[in-house]
Amino acid sequence: MLYFTTNPPHMESINKITQNYQDKILQIDYLNQTNLENLKTGINISRETLVELRKLIRKKSYFSNQEDEIIFFKQIKPFIFGRLKYFIELHNFQLEWPKADIRKQKKYLRQALNKLENQKKKNLPFWRYVRHQQTSLDSFYFLRSNSQLELNFDISDYYLNPEFSTNYDNLMSQVVAFDLLTNYYKKLLSNIENNQSTQTAELTDQAISTNLVWSGSKTDLIELIYALHASRVFGNGQVEISKITQVFEQILNIKLGSPYKIFSEIKARTNQQTKFIDTLKYNLLKKIKLDES
Repeated sequence: MLYFTTNPPHMESINKITQNYQDKILQIDYLNQTNLENLKTGINISRETLVELRKLIRKKSYFSNQEDEIIFFKQIKPFIFGRLKYFIELHNFQLEWPKADIRKQKKYLRQALNKLENQKKKNLPFWRYVRHQQTSLDSFYFLRSNSQLELNFDISDYYLNPEFSTNYDNLMSQVVAFDLLTNYYKKLLSNIENNQSTQTAELTDQAISTNLVWSGSKTDLIELIYALHASRVFGNGQVEISKITQVFEQILNIKLGSPYKIFSEIKARTNQQTKFIDTLKYNLLKKIKLDES
């Protein structure tokens, strides 16, 4: 929350507007932010508040001292403008969200996080300045008298008009939006991954509870396990044979003994080393032909 240690008349007016905004936006925070209408409400509230503040401080003589002006453009406006950016970005995010495919959802979230990180890298010195809570350049960054030095200025944006902006209050707003979006994306990604783990565990428990029994030989199963491991289908090949074997033993209620010893016997075969795999391929092709006939 944003408050001033002193309350001159001009700051009391700003505090009143800001407090009203915080009360309204707190209600949005508790709503479902996957709902586009809720996000639109957040966008509208943020825009209306910025317009109200802009009308209030449009005269450069509004602030009685530089300290108050710096506080406004370093804290107050970015707090609101950053949330406006957050709600807009999240609104666009929800419109393009792949609802059916979990794999695409995770990819989409990682791309969104990478996009944020790339934006951060473009302005890394300023980000470090903010993160380290430095103040030495505040008069350059957050006073309107220096706004003509802004290189990335876009006067087409109502909220970046010279009477309502400084060199870096827009970038400070991006820092606010970055934190909000990063937290949202990371939490959503974590929830998806945790749900996947839960579903996998439930499927494993279901397989065990149904007494799924392996009716082939132990050697056949070890041959299959090694084939899967060699194909790098578990954890991109980073999972050890022993771990894979333990999972199959648990699911299929079977004790395989030493997989390495059995695999040595498989390698020692003089004819048809991949006997079980070959049989699987033959039976699958046979099934395909029967289904097509």
